[in-house]
Amino acid sequence: MDIAAAAEHLGLSPNEICDQYPELTLGQVHGALAYYYDNRDEVRVELDSEKEKAERFRRDHPDQVAH
Repeated sequence: MDIAAAAEHLGLSPNEICDQYPELTLGQVHGALAYYYDNRDEVRVELDSEKEKAERFRRDHPDQVAH
């Protein structure tokens, strides 16, 4: 999901994603992106769910979130 978000939301290229995640090979990044593109709806549902959880945590625990 992080790779998909980096590509879709941040507009990073596969090489730029490798720079952000040096533990991954370019082939692994391309594999993750291929999975994402083949399963876009499913991955987006999961990304939206994670975003909603984070927003709920921020709202419910403002004292534990840096501003």
